Amino acid sequence: MYTIKTTMLFALLLGFTQIQAQNVNIIKLGGSLLGLSSDGESETYLGGGLSIEHQINTKSSLVLNANLNTKEESLSDGVNKYSFRLNVTTIEPEFRYYPKAATDGFYVGGAVALHLLNYKITGAVTGDDSDTEFGAGLTTGYQFLLAKSLHLQIGGGAGLIFPKEDTDAIFRYNFNLMLGYQF
Repeated sequence: MYTIKTTMLFALLLGFTQIQAQNVNIIKLGGSLLGLSSDGESETYLGGGLSIEHQINTKSSLVLNANLNTKEESLSDGVNKYSFRLNVTTIEPEFRYYPKAATDGFYVGGAVALHLLNYKITGAVTGDDSDTEFGAGLTTGYQFLLAKSLHLQIGGGAGLIFPKEDTDAIFRYNFNLMLGYQF
């Protein structure tokens, strides 16, 4: 199962290197909110990200997103106090379709994602661990052209993450607000 997912991820990444430039590239920085929901429980993680968008024709683009979302909690087992921190690094190639014109206005898309999870516990109890999970989903949003080379993007998406264990898929949703520069 992971062989197919890994192959899809590498095929999308390879596509970034094989596409002829169309003179429109946008680099974006911004904030993100990541939510994970499983077994009726939901967790929310705040963070930030970097995106590079490359126009491939008049109505579509490829985007490479990298986000770091984190959550830290103080916990107690009744006797000892400790803190738990989870960092979720997401690398996500995405295809976007713009009905109006590439990199301008409303868009819909699809993405595959690689999630690198890093857990750390400090205090009376200590430890750390890491894991890698794959996912896929749909995206949508709107990109405003504020000035000749300045873009504002509001977007979001939803999809599934497939843990390595034999457990159910985890529902994933995210929202982002990004400011970009076109070069």
